[in-house]
Amino acid sequence: MTEITQVEAHVKTGLPPCCLRIFQDKFVLVGTYELDKPTGNRTGSIDIYDVNFKLIYTYFTYGAILDLKLSPFDSTLPATAHSTWNIMIWNIVTEDCNSDIAIELISDLFAFENDTLFTPLHFLH
Repeated sequence: MTEITQVEAHVKTGLPPCCLRIFQDKFVLVGTYELDKPTGNRTGSIDIYDVNFKLIYTYFTYGAILDLKLSPFDSTLPATAHSTWNIMIWNIVTEDCNSDIAIELISDLFAFENDTLFTPLHFLH
């Protein structure tokens, strides 16, 4: 027997998506990546969608986002790994009673020389 599935919703992001996380079962956070081949510049964004995939907010970053993880210790603290050899720590601010959400940069960490590229992020317990 063949199972048939249907797409119930879809969205076209402004930049190519690379990673996503679901936050509080209400929001979808998408990390994006774009490479400008002639210049080699890499840019990205964190796009925040509601559960109906309506774009709520876009925060552009100077480096393409390769990974996005929510802290297992505090889900309002996501971290992003970038193509510019850095890790950014964010704070998500939301009101539980409505769909207002914002994201703010807490820290931009350059932990290694610029020949090291982060791809996956992991939180250690």
